[in-house]
Amino acid sequence: MRIITTAKIKIKNNPILIETMKQYSKAVSYIADKGFNNKIYRRYGLHRLIYYEARDKFNLPSQFIINAIRVASQALKSIRKNKGSKPEFKEFLPLDFDKKSFTFHNNKVRLLTINKCRIDIPIEIPEYYWKYLDWGYQTAKLIQDRKGRSFIYITFRRDINLISANGRSIGIDLGINNIAVTSDKKFFNSKKIKKKRIMFKRLRTKLQAKGTKSAKRLLKRISGREKRFMAWVNHNISKEVVSSLEPGDTIVMENLKGIRKIRKGKRFNYWLNRWSFNQLQRFIEYKSVREGIKVIRVNPF
Repeated sequence: MRIITTAKIKIKNNPILIETMKQYSKAVSYIADKGFNNKIYRRYGLHRLIYYEARDKFNLPSQFIINAIRVASQALKSIRKNKGSKPEFKEFLPLDFDKKSFTFHNNKVRLLTINKCRIDIPIEIPEYYWKYLDWGYQTAKLIQDRKGRSFIYITFRRDINLISANGRSIGIDLGINNIAVTSDKKFFNSKKIKKKRIMFKRLRTKLQAKGTKSAKRLLKRISGREKRFMAWVNHNISKEVVSSLEPGDTIVMENLKGIRKIRKGKRFNYWLNRWSFNQLQRFIEYKSVREGIKVIRVNPF
């Protein structure tokens, strides 16, 4: 079985990388404008229309232009489907690298940049990711966040042989009052989490009532904060569940497909629709696979 993980590593801002990202974003915008004006939305049509012109205009390696065409095509198809206006793009779009355009070492990465130059970027890998250093590296993505910080996301891959289930089995029940309960009597209570989510709900209600542009911007930021909070909670729960088991053990979870269709009153339905059961199950599943622990899903009844 093949498993994949991604390491997020902060790097120092480099003027060459910044310029490469800026030119790449300009290339995506330029290609999308040309496609929109010529009513060409498909990737191969855009390639024939603009590839050589864009490569010369922005001094980018061919791989980046091909990626720019792909991104522009996706945006054009989306606005065509939804009958939107000409697409607009951020100043710094994520920049993708494959094994032809980057190499990875434990203390540096070598990246292809503008004018086909390759530069070495020193990196310091957080201790959490050391366990993945003997895996095969695959791709990388360069990102600049809203605060102007640069990060590189490196994807690692490993093929593993699943261990036969010959150990103990534990069941995990998911719910509203207790996010998760295991059959070996571990309870993950949702009381503090509910309080946090009620706070988010009240803040959303106030901002929606206000309706100003600044309120809408803040509303979007709050939505992102709430999602990140729940992901953090689910990561911690899944980590604690999996760390208590050994290779060869089995986790049994409910198949929750169709759970949103349950109706038991307004309050219950609110929490049911806001809860991220599927995300928690996915986190448990991928962490289990890495440790050689089998996961099966059964009918809730």
